[in-house]
Amino acid sequence: ATMGRVALFSWGPGDAMMLTSPQSPATAGTDDEDGPARGRRPVQNLHEMRLHRPWDLWHHREDIQLPFQAFYGEAQSVWSQACATALEKGMDDATLEERRAALPQEIFEYKEFYSNLMRRVSNFGNRIPASMGKDELAEFGSLLTLLYRGHQAWHLAHVIVKHLAPLPPNSHADLPFDLVHWTQEHEPLDLYEDIKRTQRLQPFEASGAPNPDWWTVLYRYVMLVWVDQAVAMLAELKEEHAARLGDEGQKLVALSEELVEGLIEMEDDLATNRPLDAKWRAWTRRREWSDADTTIASSVGGASSIAPQIRTLLNIMRGHVDEIAAHASKWHHSVVAQMMFRRSDTVLGVADLANVVEDVLAGQTEEEDNVEESVIRDLLRLDMQQAVQHFSEHLKDWWSAAHLADVLYRGGLLPYDLQFASDMRSFAMRSYVDHLLASNGMWQVAAAYIRGVVESDVWADASGKVGGRARCQQRRAEMVHLLHHAVTRQKVDSDEACSRLLLSCPEKVLRRNTDAPQKLWMASELETV
Repeated sequence: ATMGRVALFSWGPGDAMMLTSPQSPATAGTDDEDGPARGRRPVQNLHEMRLHRPWDLWHHREDIQLPFQAFYGEAQSVWSQACATALEKGMDDATLEERRAALPQEIFEYKEFYSNLMRRVSNFGNRIPASMGKDELAEFGSLLTLLYRGHQAWHLAHVIVKHLAPLPPNSHADLPFDLVHWTQEHEPLDLYEDIKRTQRLQPFEASGAPNPDWWTVLYRYVMLVWVDQAVAMLAELKEEHAARLGDEGQKLVALSEELVEGLIEMEDDLATNRPLDAKWRAWTRRREWSDADTTIASSVGGASSIAPQIRTLLNIMRGHVDEIAAHASKWHHSVVAQMMFRRSDTVLGVADLANVVEDVLAGQTEEEDNVEESVIRDLLRLDMQQAVQHFSEHLKDWWSAAHLADVLYRGGLLPYDLQFASDMRSFAMRSYVDHLLASNGMWQVAAAYIRGVVESDVWADASGKVGGRARCQQRRAEMVHLLHHAVTRQKVDSDEACSRLLLSCPEKVLRRNTDAPQKLWMASELETV
């Protein structure tokens, strides 16, 4: 017997979802062909479907769906242009570096679109209707958390790929400072004035001993290069607690302040596109280092009540792993601080980052293993395959899984062969198209992705490196199946609607390479559509 067609995603925002199949339990075994519900039954449980946010939980909340629909459309435009450019350059090894050089800008645009999505969805929180129940409010909070983590991950992906790709001519980049800026944007520390006001924090306790909480705040400002806040703390210590510091203590604070301020000069160099290596070497050789060491080693300076704290501060800025790990509030803050301060004459690169992350994670306890940070861990470890998987599993984000897999495929950034990268990309893209087709309003965006994936496969498979013609036919058949669901459920009630459907089913793909396969959809495939 021939299996009946199953329209898994035949609904749009606000529609009642229906599962269509002759094998539906509601009608199986009956011969009543005249019944209006033959082969159709309402979906009782969302787990029957492969649905993901936002459609499964928010099909009745247009204020949440519309931002996602706008985001998917914006991203598709960038993606289609990027794929067209890559195909024009060629997908062979000779153009690999050129393709990689274009990826950072593409990822940057994705990051900006993701930021807009997060902002638009957050605006719904300012006008939450009274009808929202407790469970729905909790789901909305969870959605915002996942969006925040997704945006944080795409910013990090931009940093990583930027330093894996060749830099444009006459441009300079610094991975440690880029990681610092990533941390500052997504996990900003509280301002010192706010901490002092809310926690009544002072440099010294009532007994006169240094307050460890105050110094921990200072260490964290320095580790993440919040220079203005660190300088403000040191200036206050020197000016308002001179009597307790004594002459030698004031000298130690002043020397530390000079070294911390030196980091601002390097920030200025980066802002004006100047190389940083020479400036960093000069900073590590400044006289303040030896003066501070000499003062601490002396009998008078060593007796200062803050000598141990200043020694710790200097050790952090020298990249001492134990001191950084002891005072970092999060494991990846320790990674960023080590990348910043452990370098010597040369800037640490992406390979060094992966090694630092492995060392830090080796000392991480099971309780600290936050699932929401899984993609961050994967990207910092350069485990790109896991990052794709965890985008979908942990952040419920097939858009990110599909686009990251696509970027890795076009840039040759997976440590496996091209066949594996192509298969991973195809699977992620098919799953994302499934996700798009869960909303009837997104069928044209879904169709554009289907066409783009097949066009890319035709080019790549023509080279024989990813399975050849047979594998190309298989992947094309999988995508045509999805296109069938996108097209056959549309109403053709006007010539304009008919034209839109035809544009989604192109028979040919124009190519400059006349030796490449010209047929995008075979004649038999077009007939079924």
